[in-house]
Amino acid sequence: MSTTSLDMSDKRFDYISNRIADSYPDSCILWIDEVTNDDLFVRYTLKKNEMENLYPNEMEELQLFHGTNEDNIPLIVEEGFKSHLNKRSAYGKGNYFAKNANYSKSYMTSENKITFMFLCDVLVGRKITPGTKTVLEPCQCFVSSDTIYVIPEDDAVYPRYVIAFHKNPPK
Repeated sequence: MSTTSLDMSDKRFDYISNRIADSYPDSCILWIDEVTNDDLFVRYTLKKNEMENLYPNEMEELQLFHGTNEDNIPLIVEEGFKSHLNKRSAYGKGNYFAKNANYSKSYMTSENKITFMFLCDVLVGRKITPGTKTVLEPCQCFVSSDTIYVIPEDDAVYPRYVIAFHKNPPK
């Protein structure tokens, strides 16, 4: 398990910073680290294969944001997301992810001048809509307005990048 800093000349750095700027234009990215964790990646790949077999052509793999406290980063990088540790459950139990960085920024808490967000690979399944929520099977994740994804299955998420931001960027 390790993290490696992306160079600003890396096209992945540009891709990520452009994704962030789309919804969080006043952000100030300090650095982006790529996560390498073979154990988590194997579990994620097994879950992906399982979902592809259960629902061929209906499973999606998205890159979604997750704002977090700095103290949570080592545990997530080492052990992955743990839905049972989530204390907020507006849309049900699970790990919460957003299409837009702007939504996740409010969950970036820190005592110092740097805040953090993950950009994760997230597996979502076929969409069904019972009532007002859209449910994605087979991982039973919930979607609110195609913006917020709640993923109760920990292995359906791989923490791909850790992004560091200046907490209060100069204007």
